[in-house]
Amino acid sequence: CLQKGMEAYILDSQNRIYLIDGERTFKRNEAWGNYISFLPLTQEVRGITLTGFKYIGEQIHQFEQTGNYEFLFGYEESCGCLAGTYARDKDAACGVLCLCEAAAYYRSRGISLAEQIQKLKDKYGYYQERLVSRTAAGLDGMEKIRRTMEALRRDQPGEIMGYQVHRVRDYLSGTVYNHTGHPIGKTQLPTSNVLYYELEDSAWCCVRPSGTEPKVKFYCGVRGRSGEDAGQRSEKLCNWKGWL
Repeated sequence: CLQKGMEAYILDSQNRIYLIDGERTFKRNEAWGNYISFLPLTQEVRGITLTGFKYIGEQIHQFEQTGNYEFLFGYEESCGCLAGTYARDKDAACGVLCLCEAAAYYRSRGISLAEQIQKLKDKYGYYQERLVSRTAAGLDGMEKIRRTMEALRRDQPGEIMGYQVHRVRDYLSGTVYNHTGHPIGKTQLPTSNVLYYELEDSAWCCVRPSGTEPKVKFYCGVRGRSGEDAGQRSEKLCNWKGWL
């Protein structure tokens, strides 16, 4: 399909990860080299979960019970990670050891870890993520949050701060919508009050209420031509008024 320029999309049996279709085309050699692949290199991608190590721990347990898969590495947006199955939570010490191993590997090849990171940025782009929270104070704070999420579901935006919306994942209903609001699939993940917007140019944003405080949380990620460009893009995206 890539060689002939055909429009297609690839789904795995569990998470329906869209790669290529008529609305969003990944071109050969454009950003990810000659191939689009996932790790581990199998026909299916397993173990993608909602944010939180309780979900990652659940996947570890399921893998151990079934024996069908081996858990290698898990991480979440707060930069917590775990390599191995000795724990069911993120482990900072483990993360430091992995980083030291990477630094030693690249030093043996005559470059520093910082130089390798710069090579990755030059090849794949400068990515930046942000998290912004807004508190809904007062006795009616939770009601304000409920109305905000309800309005976002009722009126799906076609663009967000100049970025065209390609898809919306509503984890409360378990439905994936296209840019016109038409349902096209299922999220195949546990129910959660989360809206995730897939945007053009590898950008994305996500809105969800806090589970413990009267806050709405807005996450976003962008790809820029430089560190400065990525910072400006993410700052602009965080100023979207639709979630405030």
